[in-house]
Amino acid sequence: MERREKETNRGRGEVHVTLRRSLWIQGCQCGKPQVDSVFLFFIPESQARGGGSFVRVETTTGLFDEPAILESTILPDSSPKCSVEFWYQFEFSDLSQLPGLLLQAVDVTNPSAAIELWRPPTETTGSWKKATVGIGRQSGDFKIRFMAFLYQDADMAAIDDIVWKECQVEHAVPCDILCRNDLCVAYETECDFTDDCGDGTDELACDNYKERCDFEVDTCNWSQSSSDALDWLLVTGGEGGTYGGPNGDHTTQTPQGHYLYLRSFEGDEGTRARVESQVFFPVEECKMRFWYFMYGANVNSLTIFVINAVNDNPREVWSKKGAQFDGWVKAEVTFDESSKFKVLVEGVAGTKTTDDHISFDDVSFTPACNLDPANTLPEIVEPTDTPHCDFGMLACKSDKVCLPKRNFCDFVFDCEDGSDEDGCPTVCNFEEDLCQWEQDKNDDFDWEYNDGSSTVNIESVPPYDHTISRPDGKYVFIDGSLILRNQRARLLSPWFGQSGVACTMTVWYYRYGATFGRLTVSIRDQQTETELSTLPSNLANYQSWIRQDIKIPICAKDFQVIISAVSEQSDPESGGFALDDIRLESCSYDRGCNGGPGLELCDSGHCYPTLAKCDFSKDCCLSDTDETNCGEYQRCDFETSMCRWNQMSGDDGEWVWQVVGDSPPTDHTTGSSNGKILLLGSSSNSLQGNRAWIKSYAISATSTTDICVLRFFVFLGDDSSELSIFTRTAVGGALTEVWSSEDVDRKTWTRGLVELDSDSKFEVIIEATKGSGSDDGVVALDDTSFTPNCEESSTGLPPAVTRSPITSRVTPTEGKVTTPEATIEPINNNVLIIVIASILAIVLMLVVVIVLYCCCQRIGKGSGSGSVITGVDNPMYGPSDTPMTDFKLKDADTAPYLEPDET
Repeated sequence: MERREKETNRGRGEVHVTLRRSLWIQGCQCGKPQVDSVFLFFIPESQARGGGSFVRVETTTGLFDEPAILESTILPDSSPKCSVEFWYQFEFSDLSQLPGLLLQAVDVTNPSAAIELWRPPTETTGSWKKATVGIGRQSGDFKIRFMAFLYQDADMAAIDDIVWKECQVEHAVPCDILCRNDLCVAYETECDFTDDCGDGTDELACDNYKERCDFEVDTCNWSQSSSDALDWLLVTGGEGGTYGGPNGDHTTQTPQGHYLYLRSFEGDEGTRARVESQVFFPVEECKMRFWYFMYGANVNSLTIFVINAVNDNPREVWSKKGAQFDGWVKAEVTFDESSKFKVLVEGVAGTKTTDDHISFDDVSFTPACNLDPANTLPEIVEPTDTPHCDFGMLACKSDKVCLPKRNFCDFVFDCEDGSDEDGCPTVCNFEEDLCQWEQDKNDDFDWEYNDGSSTVNIESVPPYDHTISRPDGKYVFIDGSLILRNQRARLLSPWFGQSGVACTMTVWYYRYGATFGRLTVSIRDQQTETELSTLPSNLANYQSWIRQDIKIPICAKDFQVIISAVSEQSDPESGGFALDDIRLESCSYDRGCNGGPGLELCDSGHCYPTLAKCDFSKDCCLSDTDETNCGEYQRCDFETSMCRWNQMSGDDGEWVWQVVGDSPPTDHTTGSSNGKILLLGSSSNSLQGNRAWIKSYAISATSTTDICVLRFFVFLGDDSSELSIFTRTAVGGALTEVWSSEDVDRKTWTRGLVELDSDSKFEVIIEATKGSGSDDGVVALDDTSFTPNCEESSTGLPPAVTRSPITSRVTPTEGKVTTPEATIEPINNNVLIIVIASILAIVLMLVVVIVLYCCCQRIGKGSGSGSVITGVDNPMYGPSDTPMTDFKLKDADTAPYLEPDET
């Protein structure tokens, strides 16, 4: 028989082999005849049965260099979990002559682009062995193909019992994602680097999925760890296949695609290789999805770890050991972390460095996972060994008791040794260190630490700290002489968990250099960073320690406080800010409550004040209990209308119902730039001092037991912006001031509450007064709500019986009446009647006077005297000849509070 040399090179050395003509035939030990061609059909697992027959390949005469090919019929789309199971055996006289037996997937439209799926271990098998090979998602028609290469007459290969597993593409129920081809797939499959739809629909909108990496170009943001002895290699399927790894990556399923591969050599037994992710923010449910390949007789382990500090021991959250599957397998890991964390992917070489193949590809994180832009973890001096705690639990340091992660850094000491709050101190006086506050690695310069041991060479720097008021006291500061315009230094707090509804941060700051810039306090969660306050920087607080209180948003969770100093000086000069004595107070969300008078119960077991129910503000931090069942409350969030509030005429300004603008930048209801509010002062035509009014519906008289309360949220642009609330009991009647904004914080949404007490029905009038500046002087109103005891009256207010020359303003805290500007109310119908009657009386008196005068004239003529009788006063004028009554209401201000029905 002719012989022909053929060169092959598959990474095992270049060899010269002789290939014989081979043919698959039907083999049987029961006397059935042989055939020279066999087709492989789709046989569901439920229909697989024995019968004594199998297919084998044997050498025969004919063409050389041609393998024996056993090919399936054309198959439809397969599911991502699709695999094929079969039994095989082979005998090769010379194992160096490879390949011997292969399994391929073949695209019907491009047969030359076959993907190698499997080849058997190198050891010859004299008995039947079972193989399970991953087919995965195949979009469009395809075939699978067995190929056998025989080199000697004694060589043999055989296949039996071929079964498909989980290959049928099925509709997901419920239909989370509807594909363009009308197939339904589950949410978990979205953007996982697998075309579950078959038309790519589920892989289109992936911008919200974080840290997606298919390794086709590089390793993205994954980096080799310095704590291992091996490295993961970035290889193509063609390269990995020569080492014994998968012949195609998961992304493209081709030899040209890339993945990470753990390649080990003699002496690497049991050695680790690690790659590290970027740092993620704390999160309750962040999921990492990835695809892995673990196959071979000596496969060791693949493990996912988490670390929360630079020198901390990695904590295992997922692991697989030993051979799993001859194909790519999807895995999903859930992270529940109360502090920042980094992910480690660790592969361990086998006990033998051959046939220990581990590969990693197509990693992605769900939208709830968010990267820390600073990419920093806190440092700890000594790594701590954490005892075994269940998922979602952490251990106290001293007694090793496991507690839920949510109990750590939540402002409550749950561990007996207080170690659950060690990583997030709420008080820092800088006397020892920075108390786990950190420099932002992405800013322009750093805060410096003045430890009092050396003289700081900066003009006007604080000569003493605030804590102990001594020159050797400690604080942090910035040096403006080294800073350019718009550069900033940011100091980052530790990450805190769940806070309550009354959390406040106090900071003492010292300003030196009159023209340096501004100091701001912001809060950052996993999604956004929001400025809470710009600390006053006028000359009144120059070169002295000043206290500033900043309110932390209600129910803030998984957050970090940021203090930023920003230079606004044209050229670097001596100046800047110093900080000392930072404290977070009243921040715990108290657990456990049995209720009681004036209290309501959250689903979580926490309590909140009854007066806070249905006020558009979250008081149940772990649920929305306090904002449900609000049908008895008259509420208005201004998102669709002004509800029951009505504009009043006669003012010189106007409440405008609009979407928020530059100030305030967000509404209170939604916290977004798309929310709607009532606003005074944004118009270029509005002037400082302009006032605008709105009035409520008429409210029935209140009782001493059933108090009517109005809740609202107000935003004031500057110190000259004002909001006042009045009540009145008659149209055109006196106004009683019941609330003013004198002590309200500026440039933030502030909750207002006022008790409304009246013996008769009344209306509420809200007055806004514009401050200085176009944006700074604004007044905004949002989220008003009346409690159920504010019952609407069946009739409106009566008209005032007499006009009130003065508007009275009652200050609730002092109970006194003040009289600012005179406000004379318009004439009503009763007054008009009185005036007409008075005029008629005067006319009658004039008639009487004329009659008397005529009579006197006759008497005078009769008596020969021309003088008027004395003793009769002129009824219109007094002795000084000045009017006694002015019926024109001269100088009276009739404009305020006039309405169309009052004119």
